[in-house]
Amino acid sequence: MLEHPSLSVEPPGPSRAIFDAASGERLGRAVRVRRGLLRPSVTAVHEGPDDSLLAVAGRTRWFGPVVVTDAEGQAVATVRGGVVVGPDGAFLARRTGRSFVNTKAIPLATWTRGGDRITLRFTEPTDGQPLLRMALLAAALLD
Repeated sequence: MLEHPSLSVEPPGPSRAIFDAASGERLGRAVRVRRGLLRPSVTAVHEGPDDSLLAVAGRTRWFGPVVVTDAEGQAVATVRGGVVVGPDGAFLARRTGRSFVNTKAIPLATWTRGGDRITLRFTEPTDGQPLLRMALLAAALLD
């Protein structure tokens, strides 16, 4: 999924299909998972025909930052107030309007709304960086 240059995501709901924006091919889905009354829900991103887990994004406590983990549960990024940082705390991106930019204000991804879907377009600086794309996808799903 993350190798595609642009993704189209269905509107918010319990399950959101994710498509290749260019071909319309269904690539996976994002599912809201409830974890009980005392813990906030998370969004699990699944990919491929086997529906394998790609990433999970959610808060560990009600008013904390959103933590993004990969399928093995390893931290990939943290999102707080439109700022995306790596697991080591290093700045990855910040949200400005409908884009995420790096420290030099170079766009890493942009998104648009078309009908009831959002389309996330990754830019060249994210090529070959699946973990960065994973973090940006998770942050866009929060919108």
